[in-house]
Amino acid sequence: MSEEVVLRKSDGLFYCPRCTVHYVNERAFRAHCKTKHGLKVTLFKKKSIDEKKAKARQRKQQRKATREALQAMAGKTFRLKQRALFTFAVARVRGAYQAANSIVKIDDSTVPSAGRGLFANVDLSAGDICTVYDGEKVYEEPTDHEYVCQLGVVTTKSWLMGLKDPVAGRGLGSFVNRETRGRSRCLKNCQLMRSGNAICIKILKSVKAGKEQFAAYGRGYRL
Repeated sequence: MSEEVVLRKSDGLFYCPRCTVHYVNERAFRAHCKTKHGLKVTLFKKKSIDEKKAKARQRKQQRKATREALQAMAGKTFRLKQRALFTFAVARVRGAYQAANSIVKIDDSTVPSAGRGLFANVDLSAGDICTVYDGEKVYEEPTDHEYVCQLGVVTTKSWLMGLKDPVAGRGLGSFVNRETRGRSRCLKNCQLMRSGNAICIKILKSVKAGKEQFAAYGRGYRL
């Protein structure tokens, strides 16, 4: 079966390309061409000027609507759902050395000659408790204050000897290095704070994963 395109004439009629018959009804015209001539026709109606103008207006409105939608999306502030802050209970588990899904880790410090330091293993937010300052409580002032926290005075002075080497399941707070004010990337971003009878590390401002943590404390830090 052959095919042919037929254009509706200005008088509104479809004229058979094989004979002089003409039709107004499209279905009847198709049937005539198929049964009488074995011809499959594709009908095409030439659009009027008014129809063309209406189509142009429609396209313009669609473009305007799309443009306004894109502008609205560009100006909209998308807020990601924030996770809950890490608590002391979380820090005790996930902030421990060799913890599963750990939130902190120890590595070589970014400060020259500072040894090891504490680094964020995930993005940390202000207010997060990321690890615990574990060690041994003593009642005689140690001569080496590098890893020591003075716990305060109630009836007897005591000090917390922080871990010098990591121990599986214990907190890593003693590996937080002192801030270096002369280095812009080594400024305080966390602090030591008391939680009950323990000392923990609290984040003061956002710390990206892989960044080192620093605190401001002296040799005889006292809570």
